Amino acid sequence: MQTIQTKHYTIEANGDSVYFEHDTLGDECAARIRFNLRRLVDYSGVAVIPSEVSQALTAAGYQL
Repeated sequence: MQTIQTKHYTIEANGDSVYFEHDTLGDECAARIRFNLRRLVDYSGVAVIPSEVSQALTAAGYQL
């Protein structure tokens, strides 16, 4: 499991399953993201993946 910390989010990446949560708002701003071979398949919990999270995942090799 890989933990990625950004300014406002903690991201837990475990292969093709990723969970992120806002450090202050907690699960009020959290989501699970599913990938297949590091390519986005689906996500739930938020309407839009925050840019801070997508930038961190892109830097880690995921394709959104």
